[in-house]
Amino acid sequence: MPAMKFRISDKDRLRRLLGLILLFAVIAWAFYIHLPTLNEGYLNAGDDHVHVAFSNELSQIWSGEGKALGWSRLYASGAPIFLLRPPGLYTAVCAVHFLTGLSVEQSLKVVVLFGFCLYPLAIFIGGRLLGLGFGASLFAGMLAPLPISLWGHTIDAYQYLGIHKQLLAILIFPIATGALWRLLKDGKYGLMFALLFAMMFMTHPYIAYCFALLVPCMLIALVSIEPQWNWKQGILKTTLWSVPAVLLLSIWLIPFVSSQEIQVADPFLSRRKSFDVVVCTTAETFRQFFLGGILDTTRFADPFGGTDWIAGNEWGWRSNRMWFRFPILSLLAFVGWLITVIRPRSAVRGFLGLAFLLASLLFIGPDDFPFLDWIPNAKKFQNVHAIFIFEWAAITLGGVACHWLFRRSSQIPKIALRYALYAVLAAPLIWGYGTAIYERTETGKLLNTVRNIHTVNGELSLRPGMFDQFRFANDIVNELRASDTDGNITAFPQKHNDSVFYNLLPLMVNRPVFLTGFETVGGVYDLLLHKFRTSLRDNYPLQKLFNIRFVLNSPFYRKEEMAWHDAIEPVRKNQYWELVRVRGDFGALALLPPGFIGFVGSEREWTHLMELWLSAVRNGESALPWIINLTHSGLSEKNIHQIKPLMKFFILGSEAEVPRILDEIKHVGYDFLGKNPIASLKKRFASDDNIQATGNEEADSVPYEILKADRASEIFRVSVGEPLSPLLFKRTFYRGWACFIDGEKVPIYRVSPGLQMVMVPQGKHLIRWHYTGPNHWGWASAAFWSAFFIVAILLWEKRIGGYGCQILKLKAETEGLKVENQESEPRTQTRARRLLPYIPSAIWLLFLGIFIFQSLSEAYFKIPVLILPQSGQEVEAGQADFYWNYIVGIPKSQQRFHLEIARDREFRKIVGTQSESSDHIRVKKVFTNKGTYYYRVRLESKGKIYGWSRTVRVVSRGEK
Repeated sequence: MPAMKFRISDKDRLRRLLGLILLFAVIAWAFYIHLPTLNEGYLNAGDDHVHVAFSNELSQIWSGEGKALGWSRLYASGAPIFLLRPPGLYTAVCAVHFLTGLSVEQSLKVVVLFGFCLYPLAIFIGGRLLGLGFGASLFAGMLAPLPISLWGHTIDAYQYLGIHKQLLAILIFPIATGALWRLLKDGKYGLMFALLFAMMFMTHPYIAYCFALLVPCMLIALVSIEPQWNWKQGILKTTLWSVPAVLLLSIWLIPFVSSQEIQVADPFLSRRKSFDVVVCTTAETFRQFFLGGILDTTRFADPFGGTDWIAGNEWGWRSNRMWFRFPILSLLAFVGWLITVIRPRSAVRGFLGLAFLLASLLFIGPDDFPFLDWIPNAKKFQNVHAIFIFEWAAITLGGVACHWLFRRSSQIPKIALRYALYAVLAAPLIWGYGTAIYERTETGKLLNTVRNIHTVNGELSLRPGMFDQFRFANDIVNELRASDTDGNITAFPQKHNDSVFYNLLPLMVNRPVFLTGFETVGGVYDLLLHKFRTSLRDNYPLQKLFNIRFVLNSPFYRKEEMAWHDAIEPVRKNQYWELVRVRGDFGALALLPPGFIGFVGSEREWTHLMELWLSAVRNGESALPWIINLTHSGLSEKNIHQIKPLMKFFILGSEAEVPRILDEIKHVGYDFLGKNPIASLKKRFASDDNIQATGNEEADSVPYEILKADRASEIFRVSVGEPLSPLLFKRTFYRGWACFIDGEKVPIYRVSPGLQMVMVPQGKHLIRWHYTGPNHWGWASAAFWSAFFIVAILLWEKRIGGYGCQILKLKAETEGLKVENQESEPRTQTRARRLLPYIPSAIWLLFLGIFIFQSLSEAYFKIPVLILPQSGQEVEAGQADFYWNYIVGIPKSQQRFHLEIARDREFRKIVGTQSESSDHIRVKKVFTNKGTYYYRVRLESKGKIYGWSRTVRVVSRGEK
């Protein structure tokens, strides 16, 4: 059948032109309120300096190493950049930097500026891709800048917290959602889906995770409401285009997944903040929504989380009660939801209704709805981050509501009555929209400020009005640059401002800094960050081990004098900063004694062992054995065979098996080392006659000359007197490093506490270290480029009638014949077919009943909602923190909670009880025995005892 052609009338064309002018006026307004952020200085946000540091680091890697992803010096003795943090935002910033010539700092601001102000356009395009009318998409786009949350796509989020990674991902999300919908429904926009999904995931995996959860909503809506949906074609094409989408992720995902040393860090932050339960309960969430507190105004509901502009919990919304704002977005979202439930006449309405339900469930979280934890990876998701999808659904439903109201009004035959109704609808909408725009503008004036910190491409730049602490820091930077002494720096930040300086310092002086405030990346960095941070500043054995030559203190923030050890000599001091030098015969290289213990086991066991090993170093213990990790170290059997003569025995992890190549070497089980494994190892190590004969077990200094030290490589001239000597290189071990001795490649070993070691023959040698790329970089690159090859095939096959249509017998002629036959036959719908479109509505009604029950349980029956401890389902033997919510309807001062912990679900074997008047309790020395525990909480108020909460299961590993 010939395709139907639609002609847009001149009147409609004019309306659309005016609508687009309005949309771009909103974009221009968003640009205007953000314009002050382009002033010199840093954005007034907590994480802005972190993004500046990473953007500058990536820029220097591109220009200095010539690699897409290289070695970062931001993590103390180093780590692969973006081993944990996704690279999307920083890639965009560096692209702007290199293409425009702007500084990295200005490029970051440009990305943030356009990332926010283009969101209305993204909502509009996404709505059109979903199949919404021009009017509904236009109204949604105009509503896009209005939400007030601190974690969605708002000025509060980006200017107060500096959540810039989410910004780009959330900007992409509406368009990617529309592209996926059209791909499933019509088999179109596959390339757009593949590219946008990859970009979204590489910018922020949380956003991509929520995006993937929308697929079941799409399928339910299409199956139930779209009778002509060609599901075979839609699912097949979506599957095929998902292949290049996933392959594009491989450039970052393969190194991340294959680097087991970071998995101990639990990179997706499985700890759920107390905000998730203390605030995000069913009753409180819906109370806030209907009073406008989530999306519009805190005037009627108080801030979501109970915070204000100046201080408080960063997880809560900011108060905007000082400006009157009509809750226009909340009202329109509710009307749009009613339309999708009562009149689900199109698949896209059914999808939007289900998406709003999913967003509500995700935001409220598994503490109210435990079945959410059945979703794969749900326990690694912080539910407050789902507010962006709630906002997107509310904005889109608001657009549907506006369009539906005006379209229904246009169908009134009497012109006078029609225009009167137009006026009745337009007046509150314009008034409500105006109050929202005014409030957002005033909010922007509070937040869109800059801090007087000035750097240009990571270099301090002295400007008038600059903060004194950074002006005085210039002397410290110049001193460190001028010093010809090899060595690293250690510092311990006390406040935000000195933390900012320390985080940027590696870029300014080209030296590793122990420790910056960046996230964990596994390996020895995590141990230093969490267990030995203060010790690095004043412990000489640790400073020697990590080649720390300078210590930087901030007396202005510390407010007390440092107690330095005897090997410290002063270098420079002013009112803000104090720089001292660590004396001693040590450097970047050291010779190790010939005798090792091997290790075969899990990363958790290795991390625990290295924590004890470093503690022994800090305590000045002598004759510590050096341990080589043979697991997750990229060693071949040939490499292990080379080190075997120096290995006296090895440690075997509790779940590991003896490697075939180590059959003839003695081993000791990790579990048999006892509570003090290092002491046991020292005793066993010293009992070996061969080891005793070596005499010295300490690392010795070695004479060396630095010939080159830049981002491309580090070259040393070394002289070794022994026939075959273990040489320690004080850089963090990660797979991807290469070492060449006199041009010949040699294996690198992972030696305690997580540094690099090579075996050097006797004599003088040139040793070159350089970083080749993240783990399995070759495979990752090959998979990435293969995505474009598959895209080319899919596009080529599309031109010849494609996507396996012959296999599925879906040729155009056959389809045309089927459609013709269907039109020639009278259609008879069964009752089941007529009821199918109401499946999304039925799902909503089911959960509406659950929401009402949950709210009554909390607000009427006064039953608390519980959350897993901060550490997750596994609790520490020493202590654990438990959280619940204050009960609605009773003053906080009259609420007291009783906690019970038992070994059985029936609470017959109670092992701990405690009462508390606040919304959390810290329990100590209850989980000492290994196994499963259960806990529950109830409210007691004015002598009245209410019902128990649901029972939560936790697991203890017992005392180590």
